Formats: sequence, structure tokens, C-alpha cells
Amino acid sequence: MSDIFADIELVWLVLAPLAMVGIWLWLESTRRKILADLIGKRLVPDMVVGRSGERRFWKLVLRTMAVFLIALAIMRPQWGEDRVEIERRGIDIALVVDTSKSMLAEDVQPSRMERVKQELSYFVENTLREDRVSLIAFAGTARALCPLTLDRAAFEIFLDELDVGVIPQGGTDLGRAIDAALDSFGDDTRNHKAIMILSDGEAHAGVPEEAVKEANKRGVRIYTVGVGHEEGVRIPLEQDDGTRVYLRDKEGNVVTTRLEARILKTIAQRSLDGAYVSLTVGRDNLQKIYLDNVKKIEERELKSSKQVRRIDRFQWFLAAALMLLMVDGLIPEGRPRRHHVHFADERRAA
Repeated sequence: MSDIFADIELVWLVLAPLAMVGIWLWLESTRRKILADLIGKRLVPDMVVGRSGERRFWKLVLRTMAVFLIALAIMRPQWGEDRVEIERRGIDIALVVDTSKSMLAEDVQPSRMERVKQELSYFVENTLREDRVSLIAFAGTARALCPLTLDRAAFEIFLDELDVGVIPQGGTDLGRAIDAALDSFGDDTRNHKAIMILSDGEAHAGVPEEAVKEANKRGVRIYTVGVGHEEGVRIPLEQDDGTRVYLRDKEGNVVTTRLEARILKTIAQRSLDGAYVSLTVGRDNLQKIYLDNVKKIEERELKSSKQVRRIDRFQWFLAAALMLLMVDGLIPEGRPRRHHVHFADERRAA
């Protein structure tokens, strides 16, 4: 059945004709009972004229078949195949995510890392419909987790695996993050690429001047997204027994982390048409930076291929249902006129 109907989950609609028949039988039984109580069962055939039970039955059959065909049409029957050429145009976007331990901070709920994953999932699924995306994780070094792809399901698999510690080397090296993003674009030099960095900006090396210059040289825009608040917060760690402690330095002091927006803003300012937004203010900031900046980048043809599609045939079922309803409309419910006169004459004679 699923090979024939595109919307097989609507199969329950085929029960509608059965419901129609059941309701009709109940109404017919109720009508006859009322008439029998009013004028007597034996007098009903002589007293009630102008209605034909046989014709009403056949009209019910026609209407039931029409409803059944409409139900089948709603389920979208398909057979046969057609080849359609699909052309997709878009931008190559490297999504670069900070995975250092500071991303465990909970100044953004449920945590900086989890919030980033939630926002990226929504952003990629609902905004980046025609764009290729890659996923880069970075801490003390950087690594591409997902290459540039149009496959949203594949991207979601890698995004689910993204977490603090996926890059073993600690720290926050924004320069290596940008270099890894540039490498993910390959040797293509056309102007249709962008990098989006999501981080708390705590980079001890400061602004990665050389990496930003290299991105500008290649015509790659860099957009930065700050994650967290500028007030210092502790970094929670969960131990093997489930208890919670807070990260401490070598001297035993509790480590605090804060959003270093200045570094991220500087990177965006020194980039070609770069921009900075904070992830903590509103949910639509990723969409805003995309529509206001990224979307204006020159697009390229990402994929042009022929796709096999099944052919919808629901029109035939709707046409057949319409014909049955037209025939139903041509059949009167009453008996032929001579029948009416015959019974009227008998009543006058009586």
C-alpha cells in the first residue's frame, strides 16, 4: 500500500463510507419506526407516497462510492515515474563551534554548549535550506567534524555528537578555527563562502590577525556569535559518581568564565562585511545575521541533477467521484408519477 499511496497514514479516511452507511441505516430505521408509531405499520406503504426506497438505496450506493474515491484521492495515489531536473543555488557556510571547557558554563540555559546545538539545529533546518554547511569544532586546535554538505540528516548526526572534549587539546585558538574553516572550502576561489564562529571569545592569544587576513584574501566573510554573559560564572563539571564540582586551576582556585565580546567584535570588524551578534539576546539573531549579511553573498550553483519522482494520479479518483455525484443528482428520490396517481385513486375509491 505504501508503494501506491504517498500519504498512507491517512488510510483511516476509507472508514468514512462505512460511517455514512451506518448513519443512513440508523436514520432509515428511525424514520420507519416513527412512521409506524404514527400511522401504523400496515398503512405506511399506502399513506407515504413520493419516496422510493429502492432509489434512495442506489443514491446511497453512489454517494458512498464517491466518498470512498475522494478518500483514496486524499491519500495521493501514485504510479509511474518522471525525471525532473533539480537546480539548487546557495552559499558555502562553515559553522565553527567552541568546544573548550568554558562552554559548560550555565549562564545560558541549559548550558552554553547545549544552547549552541539547539540554535544551530533550528537555524540549519529552517533557514539554510539551499546552502551547504560544514561543522568545525575547536578548542586548543580545530577539526572538521562534518564536511560541506546539503544533507541535513547527516549534519544533524554530527551535531548530536558535538560536545565539550571532542577536541582533546584544551584552550581556545580562534586562529586555528578560522584556518580549519578555510581548509573545509577546498581550492574553490569564487566569492560564495562564509564562516560563522560561535564562541565565548576567551582566547588568550587575542585576535588572530593572520587568519583574518587570509580569510579576507580569499574573499571569505567572518561572522561571530557571542555565547554567554559578560559577568563571570563558574564552570560546572560532573564526576563519574554523578556529583557536581567546579573547575579549578593548578593552584586550586575556582575558575570563572565570561563572554569576551571585544575579541569577537574585532574579528567581525576586520573581516569583509563581517558582523557580530549575541546568542543570549533573542532567538532570531542567527537568522538576522544570515538575512542581513550572509544572504547577500554571491550564490553559486551547488547541485544540478535529475531526480526521479513518482506521478500523482489523484485527479482520476476525483474525476470519478464527481461523475458519481452528478449521476446521483440526476436520480430523483420519488417514485414515478403514475405510481402517485395510482395510490391517490385507490385512496379516493376507498
